[in-house]
Amino acid sequence: MRSRAAFGSEQIDLIESTFSDVIYTNEQDDLVLAPNLVVIGETVVMGDGFSDELGKAIEQRGLKVEGVDLSEFLKSGGSAKCLTLEEC
Repeated sequence: MRSRAAFGSEQIDLIESTFSDVIYTNEQDDLVLAPNLVVIGETVVMGDGFSDELGKAIEQRGLKVEGVDLSEFLKSGGSAKCLTLEEC
């Protein structure tokens, strides 16, 4: 599972040399903005529609995955992370 559409080879090399455990998304995940997720403790919350491969990759790292219907927010170009308010 390796979506490289948003990055060039130099950027991919930088990501892989910086982080030891990279999860790449596929087109299905990208269309539902799956990387726009929120981690709460050991639970990853993201919009429904993500691929089985992404869910399994996250679970293999000891996290629980919760899909939520965010279809209305997706229409405006946002997903789970966009619905959070961070403390400054």
